[in-house]
Amino acid sequence: MSSLIEEVAARLGLTYSVKMTPLPMGAAAGVLEGQRVSCTWGERGSRVEAWFDPPLDLGLHVRSLGFVNLPSLGSRVFLGDSNWDEEVIATADDAARAAVLFAADARRAVLGLNAITSYLELSDTSVVTQVTVMDAEAVIQSLTHVARVAAVIASARRAVPVAGPLRAHAEILRVFASEHELELTESPLELRGDRDGVRLEAWYLRTGRNEFDVEVRATPLDAPEGFGLVVRRGSAIDRVKTFFGGQDIVVGDPVFDPAYLVRAEDEGRARGALDPDVRALLMDLAGRFEEVSLEGAAVTARTAVGRIRAEDLRMLLEAACTVSERVARAAAGVTRGAYR
Repeated sequence: MSSLIEEVAARLGLTYSVKMTPLPMGAAAGVLEGQRVSCTWGERGSRVEAWFDPPLDLGLHVRSLGFVNLPSLGSRVFLGDSNWDEEVIATADDAARAAVLFAADARRAVLGLNAITSYLELSDTSVVTQVTVMDAEAVIQSLTHVARVAAVIASARRAVPVAGPLRAHAEILRVFASEHELELTESPLELRGDRDGVRLEAWYLRTGRNEFDVEVRATPLDAPEGFGLVVRRGSAIDRVKTFFGGQDIVVGDPVFDPAYLVRAEDEGRARGALDPDVRALLMDLAGRFEEVSLEGAAVTARTAVGRIRAEDLRMLLEAACTVSERVARAAAGVTRGAYR
C-alpha cells in the first residue's frame, strides 16, 4: 500500500516517507489548505488526519454515532440540531464553550465529513477519518475534507470564550497585553510578544478536566554567546550526585544554594550573572512555580494554575523578563544599569 500513499503524496505535494512500525509503512505528511495533515496505511486502511495548531483546550471528543464510544467524563454537547445531536456523540469539559465552537460553520464542516465517511473522530488535537478502500482518489478526498474541517475550526475557535478556571488570569493578561502591545489569544489562552529586548510567552495547557498548567518563557532577543549556564530546581537525586562529586556551583547564598542546581562552563561569568537581584527573583519564581529553569539567559517556569494568584501574574511575568534581560546583559559583558 506504500505505492498508493506515495502517489497521494506526489499529487498533493506532501512529503513521503517509510515508517518501521514494525513493518514498513508508507506515510505522507505536509500542509494542505494551510493545515498540517498526515496519512498512513495500517491494518484498517488509511488513517487520514489534520492537526489543530495549537491544540484546543476543550477536552473535546466527537465521534460518529454507532461506533464503539469510549466513556468520557465530559458533558454531552447538544446543539438542538437533529443532524448533530442524532448523528454524532460529542462531549467536552464545558459543553457551553464547545457549543460556541460548533455554532455554525464548524458544525457544518464536521457533519459534512461525517456524511461521507464511516469513521470520524475529533479531539482537542486533531480530526481523523479512515479510508478502507485502496483508492488514491478516496484518500485525496479525505485529506482535503479533514484539512477543510481544521481550517474552519481554526477560524471558529476565535469566538470561543476562555476556560472558566482561567478567567481571572485572562483579565490580567488582557490589560498586560494592551499595555505592552503583546498578542493574546483565548482558546487556548496564550500571550506572546517582545518586551524590552525579551521575547515573552505564556501559555495555558489543559492537563485534565477543568485543570490547567501555566508555562512562562522569557528569552532574550539578542542571545549572547553561550557560557554553558544551566540553573534549575535541585532534586534529591541532584543532591546525592553533588555529594559524590557532581558539578554544582555554589554562589554562597544560604537560601539560593539549597534550592537551585547551578552548572556552567565559565564559572566566573555564571557567578556574575547570578547577582543578588537575579537570585532573589529566581527564589520568588521558585516559591510560585513547581518547575523553574534558566538555560543561558532563557527562563522557563511551569506550574498548575491554582498555585498562581491572578493578582501576582503581572509581577511574575515581569520577574521572568528581568531575569532574562539581566543574565543576557551580564553574559555579554555589558555593564549593568539600574534595576528596573
